[in-house]
Amino acid sequence: MILAAYVFGFQRPDGRWGVVNDDKGRLIATQLGAVADTFAKSLKVRGVPSVMPVEQTPIQIADLILSGGIKPDDVPEHFFLIESESLDAEDAAVWAADLADLVPLTTALSPTREQARA
Repeated sequence: MILAAYVFGFQRPDGRWGVVNDDKGRLIATQLGAVADTFAKSLKVRGVPSVMPVEQTPIQIADLILSGGIKPDDVPEHFFLIESESLDAEDAAVWAADLADLVPLTTALSPTREQARA
């Protein structure tokens, strides 16, 4: 059985899309819809207006990580499932809100390198 998870996409000021990583550079994901909503809302409160949960398969998630230049053997250490640090769904929602405070916003709120050069 393949279990999908939500990752979080955002639109940069230049119109390009990116994914949300934590302060350690790991792709953030959750398999719980309510936790996805909490995390996205918490990022919006911090000033990332275009963030949204995007459902992905495990293969799609691995492809996202690999597209960042990560070696295949290193994929697991570049992935973070919110509920992996939680006792239950309620605790995961609290952790999601706290985790949103640790996401570096410079990528989401600043232009891409290409836009900055223009």
